[in-house]
Amino acid sequence: MIGQRTAYAYTNEVTTDSLLELAEVVRQAATENAHQTDINLCKKNARVDLPVRRDPDHVDTSQKTGMVLQANKAARGSIDASDRLVTYRENRQHVIIASSDGFIAEDERMYLTALVHVVVSRGDVVQTDTKRSAASQAGNSLMQALSRR
Repeated sequence: MIGQRTAYAYTNEVTTDSLLELAEVVRQAATENAHQTDINLCKKNARVDLPVRRDPDHVDTSQKTGMVLQANKAARGSIDASDRLVTYRENRQHVIIASSDGFIAEDERMYLTALVHVVVSRGDVVQTDTKRSAASQAGNSLMQALSRR
């Protein structure tokens, strides 16, 4: 930041040459004498569309709670476990990327985590196991299971 000017740069190439080049670009962009450049942002759509079959917001909370209670009951079933953890978590992230190359892109990312973690101990022996659905399967299989109820 110099005066009223700010500059930001990013790279995922961490080499001496790329970092020096990046520093020079930022220095030039932030100097008082730098000329003003207009950037006309054009919206770009993602090349890949991964539709959500069933938005978790449209699933009743009682169904989600029921799923967690069923998983908890199963985890407490026949195993004499010392610790059990059932997790269900939803997260939604709205991402906007504006590039100095002249494009803007938006994305909405939905994350769904469902897992059961069990710890069993007998004497000096402790064993743990975690069952979680793969990211691509968690939302689909969980929501399909909920929709059959």
